[in-house]
Amino acid sequence: MDTPHSSSVFSQRLKRFVLLSLGLLLAIGLGFMLKAYAHELKGFAQPILNKCLSLLKQLPPWGLLLALALLPLMAFPISPLYVATGLRCEALEAATVLGLGLALNLFLAYLLARGPLRRLLLRLVPEKYLPKTSTGSPIAVILLMRLAPLPLVVQNYTLGLLNVPLLPYLAISWPIQFTYGMTCAFASHALVGGHMTQLVIGLCGLVALSLGIQYLRKRNQKTSNPANKGSEK
Repeated sequence: MDTPHSSSVFSQRLKRFVLLSLGLLLAIGLGFMLKAYAHELKGFAQPILNKCLSLLKQLPPWGLLLALALLPLMAFPISPLYVATGLRCEALEAATVLGLGLALNLFLAYLLARGPLRRLLLRLVPEKYLPKTSTGSPIAVILLMRLAPLPLVVQNYTLGLLNVPLLPYLAISWPIQFTYGMTCAFASHALVGGHMTQLVIGLCGLVALSLGIQYLRKRNQKTSNPANKGSEK
């Protein structure tokens, strides 16, 4: 005879199975829709992206600096800003714009997540869903978040909500973002200018960064997995 506990367990498993099945069917249907309307979607999105990029390219260097500092705070993607900086500025000027703009963006996002936006952000992402920092050092938490495949705005606000110290936050975050930003800017500048050697160097840099991040991410997952630690012993 079935007990109430076994019945509740069965009902929970049934609900999970139904939800997973519906999610799978929805994903398959969405995939077919995207495939069927890929050309139309590309034709709709491409002009918008081109318009945004052309507007960004027309900004003076100080305007790009402000855009780098402020737009990502509102969930604007950072990559078009890197590309626009490379198209608009020479190497030294691009390094100055990217360096100062990213430093301001990281600092402002940290302050907002620690202060004015904290309540709103915690309503969107309750504290119980945030990564736990009690067992790891702040440096490990910052590295883990920076290596995660997440948008810059999510990384910045999450680290601010976790109350990591400011100096390690900036000391780790800024070089990572600056290196990636300069590589994108270098490649885009070389592409438009027709400098094939520089373009190859920039693309190789992007590939090297991607491979390095994947390697560090896998290594961090192995070291943070208790099962792996037990098997190594």
